[in-house]
Amino acid sequence: MNKQIDVSYILPSATRDRPPEKWVNKAIDNINEIGKNSKYSYEILVVSEHRVEGENVRWIQDEMKTDGYVAAVNSAIPHANGKYLSLAHDDAWFDENYWAAIDLLEGPIYRRRRLKILSLGTDNGLGSFMPQGYPKYPCIRCVIVAKETIMNYFNGCIFNPHFKHHFADNWLGYWVTLMFDETVIEVWNTTVHIPEGADDPVYGTEGPSYNHNNAHDKAVFDSLVQRLHSGHRSYV
Repeated sequence: MNKQIDVSYILPSATRDRPPEKWVNKAIDNINEIGKNSKYSYEILVVSEHRVEGENVRWIQDEMKTDGYVAAVNSAIPHANGKYLSLAHDDAWFDENYWAAIDLLEGPIYRRRRLKILSLGTDNGLGSFMPQGYPKYPCIRCVIVAKETIMNYFNGCIFNPHFKHHFADNWLGYWVTLMFDETVIEVWNTTVHIPEGADDPVYGTEGPSYNHNNAHDKAVFDSLVQRLHSGHRSYV
């Protein structure tokens, strides 16, 4: 059995249309840069169709060629040796204060909490697809969560597997708000940065869009909210 480490970064990448040298390799370099002087141990779980190698990387082949970020994230959970799972993206970088979030999870604030989970702020609001017509709730984006929390409360998934790419973080926040009396913290002394000025002549600054499943994901969100209010309390 593998020895537990502190953090497993889960880093999906659609290498079929996002060349590693332009995307996932840069994210790996960023994680290793912020981690080189950290007191915490970590691994980087890259989920992709094509092999990706690098320092501290464990590659998980996306044999199903999953249609979206959600399935790739959930598929990595059984492989993770980290006490905490930290969701990463191949087009966004963590800043040097990242480890303050792990300090927070390890500190007294979370000692008596059932849910060991928080989210990181971003410098452009990445992932905040907030539907209208619902009461206020936190969108739990850029998640860091204890693997124990996932297994005890979230049916072994970080995101509900009915989603494909977006709105899964909305459902996570909505469900937690209604089911628990613990405020989810969004950490703002460390942020996730969306880099500017990518020089790729084909993909430009943002790369290929994965918004084609937005209508599907919004419908899933609406149906899960309706199901919750009709008495079905399970996350999945």
